[in-house]
Amino acid sequence: MENLREDLLVEILVRTSEKDLVRCKCVCKLWHRIISKEANLLLRRFWPNSPISGIYFRTLLLPKRSQFTRPCCSRSERLSYIDFLIQFSDVTDINFVSLAPETEPERIQPSWILIDYCNGLELLFDSSFWQYVVFNPTTKQQSYIPKAFEHSKKFHFLVALAFDPIESLHYRVVRMSDPKPIVKYEQIGPNASLVLDVFSSETGHWVRHRLQLGTIFTRNSVLFWRHFTYIRGVLYWMVSSSNILCIDLNNLAKTPTRLLHVPYREKAVLSRVNNSESEVNSADMCKIGCLGVSMNHLYHCRRISKLGAFCVWFYVDDGNSNGPGEWVLKFSVSYRYLQDIIFDYLSLRRKIWIEPIAVSPTADVLFIGTKDWILSYHFESKKLQLVYGGAPNRGVDCYFFPLSMLRKCTCLVQFYKLGEGTAVSTPLTMASDSGEILSLDAHDLHDDK
Repeated sequence: MENLREDLLVEILVRTSEKDLVRCKCVCKLWHRIISKEANLLLRRFWPNSPISGIYFRTLLLPKRSQFTRPCCSRSERLSYIDFLIQFSDVTDINFVSLAPETEPERIQPSWILIDYCNGLELLFDSSFWQYVVFNPTTKQQSYIPKAFEHSKKFHFLVALAFDPIESLHYRVVRMSDPKPIVKYEQIGPNASLVLDVFSSETGHWVRHRLQLGTIFTRNSVLFWRHFTYIRGVLYWMVSSSNILCIDLNNLAKTPTRLLHVPYREKAVLSRVNNSESEVNSADMCKIGCLGVSMNHLYHCRRISKLGAFCVWFYVDDGNSNGPGEWVLKFSVSYRYLQDIIFDYLSLRRKIWIEPIAVSPTADVLFIGTKDWILSYHFESKKLQLVYGGAPNRGVDCYFFPLSMLRKCTCLVQFYKLGEGTAVSTPLTMASDSGEILSLDAHDLHDDK
């Protein structure tokens, strides 16, 4: 192979397994250079099937006599449950469970708090300096995100990370304002809007947009802050039990805000205070389910009482994120069947409440959550496995902090080249009128606690 042209050698190497590629780098300097140079190309080949290394999830301290041992069905019960999570949960209590024979990803700073995760990168918040950090746990790359002036005095966690190594090696941080405090959901009307600040590692700037929400929030909706997922340039935000807000990050100024309804929206007749009856979506009155990306499709999964099953739908839009698409049922499994096998598997004394909390990004595996445990179920093999065995007086919380799955991203991401101590925040540009807010030195930010 000494006389083989370099382009042909590349074609051969991209067909080699990821494990063998590591060995091939040791053959000679030429092979090492080619494999290192084509690392991003090789990543694009291996990424769609890259295995899950582990899962992140949050737990919360349960009071001795907790009333929240069953799913909350009515709107008042759901609001009470949210108040309970806000009061008792600890945003820093993030757990990691390895699904491979390896240790937990090393965190460089103990002050880092995990906010979001997207395709191999973590979005963290440094509680010492009140700054966002993007971190690759595989390569140990890190970058402190400069703060815009308006962000300098705000402790804000309504933030999402948008990154896909198949599309680009640049990432975006999306910071959203809360349309209304939780106690004022009833007053959200057709003029509600959302301030959206987007930071791009490609430009190094924060850009501000204002999205009109219209009638997305209704009297039956409950806002869930932390259910975000990203695919093909669109950030999907689970804003209520039945509605998904679609934010096209590539066309924020041109594309109107689009609303995607969850599949299988049942109708129900509910009595009102004035004894009149009104037909509403019962999906607004049930649990939120889970939203994510699996096998290169947006998915939604939840328990359908009428069908007695956990159902997983894939959203099929033929690659056109702004065009019409449809939900297609991909997997389903009987709720009673899962209860029975979990009952036997864990040797329980009584059956317990279970909910779907995630679907594997690369395989037909469903993650199931209880108040105390997390299990995985393989649709094809029907294999059940315990992932997390629980801890005393702690409950699993996958509502404000959905279950995230760690996949190794071995590419060198184009991080914004700022250090923790030298970063200067960028101007915040209004997309509508190009106005700028004065920048603020990062050293000042470090003293603003």
